[in-house]
Amino acid sequence: MRTKSSVLFFVILILLAQPALNLVRGVYAEEQAQTAIRILPIQSEKLAIGESFSVNVSVENCLDVYAVQVDIHYDPMVLELVDVSPGSVSSFPLVIMNQSNIFEEELNMTYNGPAYGQVYYVATRFGDVPGVNGGALLFTVTFTVLSDGSSPIQLIHYPGGGSGDGTYFMTPRLVEIVPEFYSARYGEPTSSPTSPPSSTYNDKGQVQSAVSLPFLLPFAALFLILIRRKITGKAPKSISININALLEQLKEGELVVDYRCPTCGSNLKIDRNTDPNSLTTCSYCGSTIKPVDIVDFLKSILS
Repeated sequence: MRTKSSVLFFVILILLAQPALNLVRGVYAEEQAQTAIRILPIQSEKLAIGESFSVNVSVENCLDVYAVQVDIHYDPMVLELVDVSPGSVSSFPLVIMNQSNIFEEELNMTYNGPAYGQVYYVATRFGDVPGVNGGALLFTVTFTVLSDGSSPIQLIHYPGGGSGDGTYFMTPRLVEIVPEFYSARYGEPTSSPTSPPSSTYNDKGQVQSAVSLPFLLPFAALFLILIRRKITGKAPKSISININALLEQLKEGELVVDYRCPTCGSNLKIDRNTDPNSLTTCSYCGSTIKPVDIVDFLKSILS
């Protein structure tokens, strides 16, 4: 009887102490540096028409980041994009997409909205290697001034679901990471010279929830892990995006396959001579093809 009472006492003590422990751990998590993407300088002063300036786009406090998708908008009536130059080649050596686009009604017959310019950049590591930790320079953007005005240089939020729009990162296990955004501005500054995270929702809260969840439900999390391993008999498998390796397998098997474009339905031939960079857009309709879709298709063919 005394043993049962002692066990019950300790269970109640743990339950009562758990909120305090969660608070302490939450404060600790709050102080940890968050994964972020930053454009520097934050504020570029006004220049004469025809002059040029550059901004650097960098990632900070990365934890196992394998691939990045960056979507930046600016005012094409004020700035003209001159060049996008990749930065740290050792961090993300395979540049899948490096595009600049102008969206306005006169140029895009199907577009109906305010004009904007876009910098769209997708890069990844390749092979069975870990993701990037810490910081890295992704690329440098050079603009020329077109008019006497001001323009945001704005990182665009990722809507989720593997969308080709917005800015987000991915781990080798294909886990999506939404970083904190630190955008920049050319010309007249806004109300504050410093740039807070350009969020329409709480990015930091998203990161914190991922960090704090094991502390909020420690026993439940441990229980779920044990149950999953008991059912599957093994830990989750790590998956890497490596289009080059899959193309090598096609080459060895002398296979020729057709990938159907999800937008127009045209067949895109993939064989031993296919360049991985040619698989990012449809050669018929010009629509963007997600690298993950190509990888899944090739894996299904080769499995």
